[in-house]
Amino acid sequence: MNKVWFTVVFAILAVGLLALGCTGSAPAQNNAPSAGQANGAPAKAAMNNSNASSDKGMMVGNDRDAHGCIPSAGYSWCAYSNSCIRPWETPCLRVLTESFPPLNYLDENGQAAGQSSDVVRGIMNRTNQTYSIELMEWNKAYNLTLSGKDVALYSVARTPERESLFKWVGPIGSWEFAFYVPANSTLNISSLDDARSAGTICAVKDDARAQFLAANNFTNLDLVSDDTTCARELQAGADPLWMGSTTSFSGVVRAAALDESQFSKAYTVSRTLVFIAFSPQTDERVVDAWQNALDAMQKDRTFADIVQKYNVGAAMVPGKTGAMMPGSDHDAHGCIPSAGYEWCQVSQKCIRPWEENCTAPASDLAKQAQAYCNGTNVAQVAVCGPYIKVVSDMPGAGSTYYSADGTAQRCPIVAPDVMSPTCRMLMLGNNCVEQVVCDRTQAS
Repeated sequence: MNKVWFTVVFAILAVGLLALGCTGSAPAQNNAPSAGQANGAPAKAAMNNSNASSDKGMMVGNDRDAHGCIPSAGYSWCAYSNSCIRPWETPCLRVLTESFPPLNYLDENGQAAGQSSDVVRGIMNRTNQTYSIELMEWNKAYNLTLSGKDVALYSVARTPERESLFKWVGPIGSWEFAFYVPANSTLNISSLDDARSAGTICAVKDDARAQFLAANNFTNLDLVSDDTTCARELQAGADPLWMGSTTSFSGVVRAAALDESQFSKAYTVSRTLVFIAFSPQTDERVVDAWQNALDAMQKDRTFADIVQKYNVGAAMVPGKTGAMMPGSDHDAHGCIPSAGYEWCQVSQKCIRPWEENCTAPASDLAKQAQAYCNGTNVAQVAVCGPYIKVVSDMPGAGSTYYSADGTAQRCPIVAPDVMSPTCRMLMLGNNCVEQVVCDRTQAS
């Protein structure tokens, strides 16, 4: 009897254990957030495998790549932001710059610093984006931006030749082109023609200054990778002339381990605005977001605070308010540096070197402008930077801008949003104060 009872109890226990093994509770779940949750993936993408079908690994959120990103939820790795992103929400933007102090340079910690770098980081903060900033030689950075996808480069001179090559955000500053010679040089440079016959000119390859010289038919160029190379070559006697910049001169000379007293500024050519240039394939929404962030920084004075920190001066940073506007700055002689004026001790007056030097009354461009004064339907003729501006007296005809080689750009009076890019640059972006050559509207 006892044997039978034992057999029955054993059978019952065996059946119970078998049932428990088939239908018992699942193992304890891991409550740590999945890679998908860490990346902001929807809850469904990060759900536990407890709800997965027998097709293990096919559920959304169940896959991870080597970086922990979840491709099935649309995430991919962005090396430039060091994070998983969904490209339709956040671009994988590569941000580039060059060494051009005080606007952009590497600090002692190997990080991008400078006025423009701070502006770019401020824009990133306001658009909730964080990207590493790569500093490299200018011509490499320029061509990567020109041919790449989702690339941003700063600080870039916005010139008519470049207008259609990039998408633009700015302005974030301005800089000045100038010729430098060794301090003991006997060269007298008072015009572009003088520079053209002075021997080889050192300039940075693909830089706006080199492009300016090429556009003005200079063939005596020694194109190098950066300005420090030019500074060294000038002192070594390899080149008699360097197309540098008053904006970056001090920083470049220090970086080249030279002294400012070893150089002399021979001739100031022009001033131009600098921007952030985006590769042409960049999503327009990204460009608009960056421009809106920059506009907000200018309105709330964040932009002005950055300028003050680096002591570049209002003259270098065209803006939209008060003291940051070109023409609002004056030196000890009452000259306006932001408009290109400097004091001439010989003539005891403020001059713009590309129009008038310290020993001669007027430049070739100003003399050339006189020839337009007697033209038909001319209301006014002025010189502005490297251009002759001829204003028509015909309603709506606007102005025609002539470059030194006689090339004409006609800009009728239209709303800014329908202007051609070149006219928008000439009419709204020229950082200079016009010198009127003749004005028929004031004639008696």
